[in-house]
Amino acid sequence: MKPSLFFILLLFITVSTYAQKDDLPTEVVAEHQEAELAYNAGVTAYLNQDYTTALAEFTKAIEQKPDFGKAYYNRATVKNEIRDFKSAITDFNKAISLRPKMYKIYFFRGFAELNTKEYDKALSDFSMAIDNGYANYKLYYYKGIACLETKQYDKAVESFTTSIEMQPDFAYAYNDRATAKLKQKDYTGAEADFLKAVELNPEMAFCLSNLGSVQQSKHKYDEAIASYSKAIEIKAENPTVYFNRAYVKSQKAFELQEQKKQKEADKLLEEALEDYKKAINQRSGYVEAYNNMGYIKLQYKKYEEAIELFSKAIEINSEYAEAYANRGTAYENIRLFDEACSDWNKAADLGIKNPESFKKCK
Repeated sequence: MKPSLFFILLLFITVSTYAQKDDLPTEVVAEHQEAELAYNAGVTAYLNQDYTTALAEFTKAIEQKPDFGKAYYNRATVKNEIRDFKSAITDFNKAISLRPKMYKIYFFRGFAELNTKEYDKALSDFSMAIDNGYANYKLYYYKGIACLETKQYDKAVESFTTSIEMQPDFAYAYNDRATAKLKQKDYTGAEADFLKAVELNPEMAFCLSNLGSVQQSKHKYDEAIASYSKAIEIKAENPTVYFNRAYVKSQKAFELQEQKKQKEADKLLEEALEDYKKAINQRSGYVEAYNNMGYIKLQYKKYEEAIELFSKAIEINSEYAEAYANRGTAYENIRLFDEACSDWNKAADLGIKNPESFKKCK
């Protein structure tokens, strides 16, 4: 049986809370009116990012004036900032009931709904804002995120493209448009967008990781290794990136072996093992890393070491079919046929199919 080696596709889409800064609250002029004075104090606190005080002052304004639509809206934006999205939606609902033609409220409520995973509601609110003339590059960006989450990849690409047209240096939109293209299996387009995002913001470690994943898929191993390495330089604590870099190094090494370049292959496989170890150090119980390390040990006929690694993976996950199949291969190579058949039968029960190997157990 040919052992199984695993790759983890690493993709990040980005949903952050900076949307609120598009429309800063403004003060109202009304002397000797407690609601307006509290509202203005809330605006000042909000602009100073003192969200606790802002919440208290907007609440005071609402208590003094229950139909104060802008106070509800601004209190909701503060709640968005502190990620209290469900409560923010309640305030946005009230603000809309009081000021239904204040269409930017729909945008910010959509943002809160996006963060509570109410994607259809978010899309409806984003469309309401756009249809009524309120639109900016972040609105189209978040609409793209909602489309991406609902698997409307064509619409996601369209929305991200509009966002980019309105704000050409918006790196996040390039990253997430690349993700949508990747879902459409447009690897060339995805790679180009990831490269552009990195060009615009070289410190986006997650984007470099995404880029590496696409380059790996296109068998551009050197480029993928370079992308993962840059991601690690920016953010060293990232087990999946170490895992993926190890995988790419091993894939390149196996190609070098076929080209009879064993010395170069050996060096890369040693590096791959070190990367897998780093991944495990950062994430205990990383079963795929143990499996892939065992695979490399099999290439060097270190069967006992391979069995130990596959057994560790099985200890962590007793339903890990590939580890049973691979351990069976290791057992076969040291002529422990009963153990090999036991593992292959277990792998078959868990869904692995390889008739040529399993015939040996009949």
